[in-house]
Formats: sequence, C-alpha cells, structure tokens
Amino acid sequence: MEHKEQPKEKPSSRNWIIRFYGLLIVLLFISVRPYAGGWNDGSRLASVEAIVDHHTLRIDNSIFVKIPDSLKIPEKLPYPIEDYMILKSGTLDKLKIGDHYYTDKPIVISLMMAIPYKIWRVCGGPAFSENPRYACWFLTLIIMGSSLIYLTHSLLAIAKKYRFAEDQQLILVSVVILSTVVITYTQHLNNHLLLLAVFAGMINQLMELKSVAPTSRQHKLRLIWLGALASIAYNLDLGLAAPLISLLGMITWYTHRRILDCFWMLVGISPGLAAYLLTNLILGGGLKPLNSVPEYLSWPGSPFSTSNMTGLFQHHFGWFCLYSLELLFGKNGFVGHNLMLMFSIAILFTIPWSKYRPSAITLFALAWSISGWLMYGALSNNGGGGCCGVRWFLPFLVTGFLINLEWLKNHPQDRRYLLILAFWGGIEAILMWNYGTWRRKMLPLFWPIQGIAVTHWFVDYYLHNMRKKSSLSSIDPTAKQTEQTRQAA
Repeated sequence: MEHKEQPKEKPSSRNWIIRFYGLLIVLLFISVRPYAGGWNDGSRLASVEAIVDHHTLRIDNSIFVKIPDSLKIPEKLPYPIEDYMILKSGTLDKLKIGDHYYTDKPIVISLMMAIPYKIWRVCGGPAFSENPRYACWFLTLIIMGSSLIYLTHSLLAIAKKYRFAEDQQLILVSVVILSTVVITYTQHLNNHLLLLAVFAGMINQLMELKSVAPTSRQHKLRLIWLGALASIAYNLDLGLAAPLISLLGMITWYTHRRILDCFWMLVGISPGLAAYLLTNLILGGGLKPLNSVPEYLSWPGSPFSTSNMTGLFQHHFGWFCLYSLELLFGKNGFVGHNLMLMFSIAILFTIPWSKYRPSAITLFALAWSISGWLMYGALSNNGGGGCCGVRWFLPFLVTGFLINLEWLKNHPQDRRYLLILAFWGGIEAILMWNYGTWRRKMLPLFWPIQGIAVTHWFVDYYLHNMRKKSSLSSIDPTAKQTEQTRQAA
C-alpha cells in the first residue's frame, strides 16, 4: 500500500523568533573578544579585578594599568597585540585621588560587573593576573550577551503592543539589531549597549503600565522595577541621567495622573541613586561626579584637561551648532552609522502636513534623545573619542524604533523604504564589526554607502509613485478621483 508523502508544514513565526535568538547567540560567540579593546573597557575591567582579586577600589596594581612581564606574550596580553601604545601605557581612563588611581567609571556598575567575575573565580576560573583572556571573554560574553538578549526581548514586546504580526515584529527588530552598531558593541565590555537595553526595558514597562489597573499590586511592582531600571541608567551615563529621571517622572504621572505612581517609582530609584552618591562621598568627599573634577584628571601623562574633558561647556554658540550637527551627521556621526534613523528623521519632518502624531511615550523618548544630544553637544568636544559612531547616543536607537513602528502601523506600504536603508545599513554593519568598537579612523566607504542608500531610497520612491500613477490611469475616473483625494488627505 502506497503512502503519500505529507506536505511539510511551514515553520511558524514563533519558530523563526526562536531561531533569531539562536542566531544572536552564535553572533555573540563570534563577536566577543578575549581582551580589552581600549582605555574604556580596560578601566572597567581594572576596577572589577581590584574589587574581586585585591579587595579594594584602587586600580594601581591592576594588570590593565601596569602590564606585568609575565603577561607580555601574545596569548596572554590583556589588550590587542597591534595596539602598542596601550600595551605600553595601560588604560588612561583613570582618576588620581590622593596617592592612588581609581577608575573614572561609576563604581556601582563595576560592583555589579564584579558579581559574574566572582562566580567565575569561585568556580575555578583563572584570575586576570594569571591569564586575562579567559576572564575577559567570559565577562564580556555574559554581560554583553545578556544585554543583547534583554534588548531583543524588550523590542519584540514593544512591537507586539503595536499589534504587528509576529513575522513583522521580527523584521522590524532585526533592522535595529543587525543593520546598526549594536552587534559591533558586543565585542567589548561597555556601558552603552547596557544603557540601550535598559532604556528599551523602561519603554516596555511604561507601555505595560497602561494595561494594568492602577490600584493593583502588579502596577506597584512594575513602577518599582521601572525605577530600578532608571537607577541603573543613572549609573551607566550620568550625563543623560538628569533629563531621563525628570522626564520619566513626568510621563509616569501622565499615564494615570497619580502622584502615588511617582512615589513607587522613586522607591525603585532610591537604592541605586543612594549607592552612587555614597561611593562618591567615600572616594571624593563630595556628591559631584568624580570624573568631572579637573584635579582628579591632573596626573603625570594624563591625556585629559579642562580643554577636552567631558562635562564643561566647550564652545561659543556657532561652534556648538556645528559640533552638534557633526555628532549626528559627521564622519563619526550617529545617523550615518545607523541608517534606519534616516527613515525616523524623515517621518518627523512630515509631521506638519501628515496625520502622524507621536504617542506620549514616543514624545518622552524623543525629548530625552534631543536633550541628551544637545547636552553632549554643549559639554563635550571629542565626539565620544575613538568609537564606532557616537557611543553616547546608542540608547536613542529605541526612539527611532518607536517612531518607525508608529508610522508603519498606519503606512505599511512604506516598509519597503526602511528595508532599503536596512540593507545598506547591514553592509555598513559588517564593515563596522570588522573594524571594531573602539575605532579611531573613519569607516571605509562611509560616505559612498550613505550616498547609495539615499539614492536607492529616492529612486525607489519615485518609481513606486510613477507605477501608482500609471495604474490610476487605467481605472475609472471615480476611483482615480478617490485615490487623489486620499493622497491629498
């Protein structure tokens, strides 16, 4: 008896989402580097080593500050073998307080990062001083990996709340993850990818609050968790913290018009904020951010001074405007390294004559992004230093994601234009990944790729409209008039 072969079922969208998480895990294992890439992560790792192995906050004896002779062999170097300058000097992202050196990064985040390293040591993993490459790889994989997974989870949850189908959710989230700087920032330990994930989580929690009864226990717990995420964000980037906390209080009150909601959010914020102020008080004797004190950056061989340190106003008005635009559109500009944001900016320019009006949560994200951009435009002059795109602005990708979602919900036919930018952004992302996170030179083919992407976008837009007009000419006059009226509206 013959048996007919049953047709194979197509994998569901849920299976594709699971496969996407699998792809991200593979990319993480390929991307993570077993060494510090520069001063930035070298300083963080030095602080983690000091806390766990030396039981102090002082980094004077860290192998990331002074590389011992026993580690000066290729398979044990804590930094890239080709970067002879940092191999000679060690990390220069440090503060001298009294007679000792400390990291210039917030101590609270170092204490949190020390937890997985302590687990590594308890389980028998070698210390940094024995072979830093194993511990570097493990810490980066765990911290950057968990950030990427949480970011993806939050973005998918946000897209689901806009009632996109699962396959559409996956496509829109893939644009953020695979066609921007995100994967490049998984190579080394940094706070910028962490802050991107935290901010995505905050937006997701704000949306969840709208669907929960304001008097329920779940509502209080979500507010406390929202505050806890805000306190982590505060410690990750002090510059962006003040506008974030103030705007978050406003949007939290706006959601249900309840002052009590702000109280529960403050309950979540308080521990992280208190820990930050306490460490500042212990180390520096005051509440001012330690890396904003010029005296702590004044040590022999320091590359920082009042002329280039972040946190001081550096420009007159004209230069402030030019520099702020350069942060977005210059040779290391954030928009140029994340082409999906061109679509978001184009949407914002249509607001005066289109029916699009951003939601309250999107306005909150947009207000924070603009205030953060202008603040760094006023209080810095180094463009974030050697990095892939302006590293400070990484969390602003969530803002672009929200704008794109809201537009595409009502204009699904425009998804083609976002995908065009995502295609060329993906090519750019491969180049960025190849040249690394802490890149000091302009990305090869940076301007040509942008030019081709924009040209492709506009040519496709023109041809698409030409085809629509051609099809209208073949239908009856009443339908044509209706379509013209719809377009005018």
